[in-house]
Amino acid sequence: GALAGGSVGPARSSRDGLAASREDAVCSSHPVRIEQTLLALVVSLDLLTACARPAAVPVAVAAPPNDLTPTTARAPSTGAPPSNVDRPSNKTPDTASVPPVGTSELLVEGFEPATVSFPKDAHGRMPLLVVAHGAGDTPGALCRAFRDIVGERGVILCPSGPRRFNYAEGRYFPDHPTLEKIVLASTAALVRAYPELVDAADATYAGYSQGAMMGALMIPAHGHLFPRLILVEGGFAEWSPEHAALYRKNGGRRVLFACGRQKCQTDARKTARLLTRAGLETRVVLGNGVHTFLKGGSDAVRGAFDWVVADDPRWFGGSSQT
Repeated sequence: GALAGGSVGPARSSRDGLAASREDAVCSSHPVRIEQTLLALVVSLDLLTACARPAAVPVAVAAPPNDLTPTTARAPSTGAPPSNVDRPSNKTPDTASVPPVGTSELLVEGFEPATVSFPKDAHGRMPLLVVAHGAGDTPGALCRAFRDIVGERGVILCPSGPRRFNYAEGRYFPDHPTLEKIVLASTAALVRAYPELVDAADATYAGYSQGAMMGALMIPAHGHLFPRLILVEGGFAEWSPEHAALYRKNGGRRVLFACGRQKCQTDARKTARLLTRAGLETRVVLGNGVHTFLKGGSDAVRGAFDWVVADDPRWFGGSSQT
C-alpha cells in the first residue's frame, strides 16, 4: 500500500509540471493565433444563443367594433333598451273620447268599483246623477233602473258598498260616514276618468232604502255638491230642523220623496213640511204600494224626475252651467 502511494505521487506532479511548461510555451510563441481563436469562440456562442431563442409569436389585435368610428364613442351603459326596441307605453287610453257602452265598472281607489252608465249619444260635458243602492242590492241594477227612468241623457254613477256576504253579490253601506267617503271618492274617480264628458257641478243625489236613509244623514254637509235629492223608500226619518237648515245653507234646493208604501208616504209628508219651512222645495210621490225599488219606487220617480232637475237646463239639452 505504501509502495504504490509513494510511487504515484511524484510521477503525477512531474507530468503536470511538464504540461504546464508546454502551455506556457505555446501561449508565449503564438499570441495572435490565440486571440483569433477566442474571437471565433465568442461569435459562435452568439450564433448558438440566437438560434436557441424561441421564435416570436405574432399577437392578433382585435378590430374596433363596427359601430365605433374615430369621431364617435360608445356611451356608458344605463341599462335601458336600445332605442329601436318597442317599450310598453305609460300612457292610458283616452277614455274621455270613447265612453263605454251601457253600464261598466269604474275603479275607485280604496273602495269597490262603482258602476257608471253613459247615454248612447254621449257628447260634451253632461250632468251627473249619483245613485246609492240599498242593503242587499247591486249598483249595476240601480244604474240600469235609473237609465230607464231618465232616458238617454246625463251620466249615472252608482257607487258600491262592500259585499254583505262573501258568497253573495248583494252590497250594503256600514254607516253614513262610509257612504260619504265612497260617494265622494267615486265622483272624483269619474271626473278624472272622463273629464270631457262629465260635469259634476250641481249634481243630483238619489238613494234607495239604505242609500236614502244614510244619504239623508251625510248629504246636508255637501249641499253645494248635491243641491237636489231623490230619496226613495227611506230618508224621511233622519231630518231635524237643524239638519234641514244646514242643507239649505250649504246650497240645497230641492228634495223629492218617492214612496212605494202608504206608510212611507205619510211619514215623508211630515218631513216635507219640515224641509219647506227651512226654505227647501219638496214633493212627495207614491208608487204602487211595495218597498222594492223596481216594483214600487221606480214608477214614482219616473213621473217626477223632470221636476227634480227642472232648474238645470243641462238635463234638457242646454249647455253646462260652469
